[in-house]
Amino acid sequence: MYWLQNLDAKAEFDSVFSMLEIYVNEARLAGVPAGYIHADEDSIRGVDAPMEKLVYSVEDSFGALADENGVCLSALNDPYNQWTEITPSSQSKGQAYRLAAKVWDKVCETKTLSEASDILSQAGCKLHGYCAID
Repeated sequence: MYWLQNLDAKAEFDSVFSMLEIYVNEARLAGVPAGYIHADEDSIRGVDAPMEKLVYSVEDSFGALADENGVCLSALNDPYNQWTEITPSSQSKGQAYRLAAKVWDKVCETKTLSEASDILSQAGCKLHGYCAID
């Protein structure tokens, strides 16, 4: 990783990550086992943190939140089940946040949890629903 010594601190993430991928691929071609070196965008993107917390709610209906812990939708009008949808382990929390941020203005136009869930799902957010009472 000697090339990091000459890295411009103001460089854009995507260009730096592209360079990293090139070096990782060159190392693999030189015989370095895949388990020894890899470029994981979601882990590396931790430098983008903290992420601005995105919050929206409709009184007596639902609340929505997106931050570095992923995406969460919670029913406020369902005292018996407290339906909740969250980012599952099959998607990184950072990736879910970035996808949600792209459509958050549309989420803020919704009136129901179902509408917000549909918008986020169409944007690529994976959501896992469960009864929060359990």
